[in-house]
Amino acid sequence: MSEFQLSLLVIGAAVVVAVFAYNKWQEARARRFAKHAFESNHIDVLTEAAEIYRKPARPEGAPSRIEPPEQGMSQVPVSENTQCPYATPIDYTMELVGESNFAGSIFQEYWQSAEHRFAARLRFLGGEGAALAPVEAGGKYRRLEASLQLVSRSGVVSESELLEFRSAVESLAARLGISVQSPEMREALERARKLDEICAESDIEVAFHVVAADDQSIDPVRVHELTISAGMSPRIEGGYSFRDSGGREIFVLSEGEMPASGQSTRRPCLTISMDVPRAPDTQMSFELMVNFARQLASDLGGSLVDDNNRTIDEKSLQSIVQQLTKVRATLETAGVVPGSDMALRLFS
Repeated sequence: MSEFQLSLLVIGAAVVVAVFAYNKWQEARARRFAKHAFESNHIDVLTEAAEIYRKPARPEGAPSRIEPPEQGMSQVPVSENTQCPYATPIDYTMELVGESNFAGSIFQEYWQSAEHRFAARLRFLGGEGAALAPVEAGGKYRRLEASLQLVSRSGVVSESELLEFRSAVESLAARLGISVQSPEMREALERARKLDEICAESDIEVAFHVVAADDQSIDPVRVHELTISAGMSPRIEGGYSFRDSGGREIFVLSEGEMPASGQSTRRPCLTISMDVPRAPDTQMSFELMVNFARQLASDLGGSLVDDNNRTIDEKSLQSIVQQLTKVRATLETAGVVPGSDMALRLFS
């Protein structure tokens, strides 16, 4: 066998080994993916009774449910300042300062394209000291604050998106001939990720269902009368909402269906739910929700059950109250008060 043939044989053997190793790696990767995809994120309430809420899938934007347990966050001068007083865990805030006032209309003209790009996550305020307000075309400004919301129910913005925002603000400052101060990006993103983890664990919903006796239908006219008399108001997206004097939503009522107990058929129901992080005064909101749900069930001659058709009793309610207390404490420790403006922005 010639040296050339021997070389080809060695190369061929190496290729075979490489392909075999690659296939094994792909198989292992596929097994890990399948294991992750089919593992349940639900807590086993029989073995972990203290953790009765389900882990949420944060990117989907839907809160988890609390269930009763079964019985038994250039060209212009740019300064990095990690202690920037305008930076918060929820926002990345840049401060723009000019030597003299400029018209708000000029700013709006320059910023229009970026405003479309970042939409509701963008906040641009102008003014002096703590007296900041949205920039108006007829206003005169020397100082501006540009903020991008870093955390929401969709998760944390990417580093590339934050860099795009920062570059846009720096370009704006260059066109206006003013200086800009920016927090350190990586630290801001790290704070946001930590806050997002806390919010993901606290992004939950409490829901009860009113079902009619013997799986009978529920009269919508009667439901409308009862909800309106209880102080609720119709929602544009359907159903009814109960709000406090400040207009903050406490709980909502919606129509739906759920499996009939022990049967494959479904029956109509009325669902009363509370988006916990968005509801003010957690315990009081929950009490209002419970009182309404009980009264509604009584007036309709039905019963109050959970997602699993279990009757809601005092023990179930006390267990939920305990979990709500933990959730509220977790959020407040992170500086987020349920029902506050920050909470409404975070959980949107």
